[in-house]
Amino acid sequence: MALALGIDVSLFYFFLFNPLIAFVLLIPLSFNGLGPKEATAVFFFGLIGVSSELSLSMSLIFHLLVVLTSLPGGLLWWRERALAPPMKPGQSGQEFSPPAR
Repeated sequence: MALALGIDVSLFYFFLFNPLIAFVLLIPLSFNGLGPKEATAVFFFGLIGVSSELSLSMSLIFHLLVVLTSLPGGLLWWRERALAPPMKPGQSGQEFSPPAR
């Protein structure tokens, strides 16, 4: 993705920065980590000379890619949940078994 944006950075820096950027996602400051994650990407990639605009673009495109690739799983989960029989009051989800097909 970085190459598509014209960012010529060694793969080493991605292996170094991405865990640090992902660590920021653990801090519950924003919805889905948007904002702090981008600021962290701009900071770290700025240390090696990547412009703020390109760093921000790369971070947002990566986030969009993650969301889009997660949608099929979310839709399958939603579909299975819609097909599940309603639970009785006091029943936990532990006893649930998916409907037979």
